[in-house]
Amino acid sequence: MIQNQEVVVDKILINDMNFILDPYNLFIVNLFVIIAYILMLFILSNLEFIVRKRYVIALVIFALMVFFRIHSSSIGLWAGIIEPNHSSSATQTTLVGVERNIRSDEFLVHTPWLMSQVENSFEIINKNIKSEGINATMLNTPTWSPDILGKPYFWGFLLFGGDYGLSWYWSFKLISIFLLSFEICVFITKNKKLSLLGALWITLSPSIQWWFDTSAAVTEVILLSEAMIVCIITFMKYKDQVIKRQLLIIAFILAGTGFVTILYPPVQVPMAYLIIIFLISSILSVLHNSVSEKKR
Repeated sequence: MIQNQEVVVDKILINDMNFILDPYNLFIVNLFVIIAYILMLFILSNLEFIVRKRYVIALVIFALMVFFRIHSSSIGLWAGIIEPNHSSSATQTTLVGVERNIRSDEFLVHTPWLMSQVENSFEIINKNIKSEGINATMLNTPTWSPDILGKPYFWGFLLFGGDYGLSWYWSFKLISIFLLSFEICVFITKNKKLSLLGALWITLSPSIQWWFDTSAAVTEVILLSEAMIVCIITFMKYKDQVIKRQLLIIAFILAGTGFVTILYPPVQVPMAYLIIIFLISSILSVLHNSVSEKKR
């Protein structure tokens, strides 16, 4: 064992990011913190109204995001790829934040595939990818095939084309995961404030955000799994409302169709177990309530 050695660290690099702590950055950071704090106070003080009108509010936000073509793609980095000498300051490509080179699975692979399908008129076989073409349903892209009924996050491409479709795709997934997570958290906790925290926690979790847009469709599998779970727990709640139950069965089948046609077992298998757990627990809960009512 060697003694009396010194170790000198002259540089620590975190996530390959350069952040200069100047007055402007401090102002922006504090501004976002203040806005987030005010927004949190507003939500908590109007929680009952927001929860009651959550779907209307979500629809308005979704419509505005699609109308203004807002998304979180790093596709702007293509400017530097197509024109290597392109100056990033010459063209503003983002409203907030910056494109991330580490998102190469998104802006170099999946988003170009999505746009390629727009040019391919959403045919199942895309001859512009690979020399002999490829089945586009295997790439997590929109196609004119039955499985598209279970993938509503792609409907914007079919209805409005590439620009609005890309915004629809990003916005739909983000808002849907938040709403579905909230419903599941309410079912588990019976506490709206805790459920709001849980929905934010799930939606903004690293596992969701890191895999938010890739050809592996991790986020899509989670979204469709949550949709099936919400259909199950809501179905059990509507005992004597036949029409609502029929609609929930249809929604479950559509979500299930999208789920089984994605083909990414590393996420599908554990999510399938989770769906089964919720199904069994919901059935047991209904049986328990029935027995309790008979005893009364």
